[in-house]
Order: sequence, then structure tokens, then C-alpha cells
Amino acid sequence: MKRKGVGINPLLVTIMTGVELQESEVPRLTMLPGITGRMVYKRITKLNSPHPPKKQRL
Repeated sequence: MKRKGVGINPLLVTIMTGVELQESEVPRLTMLPGITGRMVYKRITKLNSPHPPKKQRL
């Protein structure tokens, strides 16, 4: 899985924890300290997709 597919910015993890992520390491919500992980997860799940599904009736 690519980093971009996860939805968490590796720079955010680096700034909040002070630990540089390896290139092969995937950022996870558990890497964020405190309640920040839960807040980020809540925001990710609430985001709408950029393109709503198209319904075509025949």
C-alpha cells in the first residue's frame, strides 16, 4: 500500500512524534500521540469523495 492511500501525512507524524519515518514505513493512526489519532480518523471518515457516484437511469 502506498503512503498516499492511507490518508495520513508522514510529515504530520514526523512533526508530532519527532521521529523520521523510513521510506518503506506506512504511517498509521497509532503512531499519533494522545487523542490525535482518533480525531484524524474521525475527520478521514467524514470526508466526502471528490467525485460523487454518478447514477444513470436507463
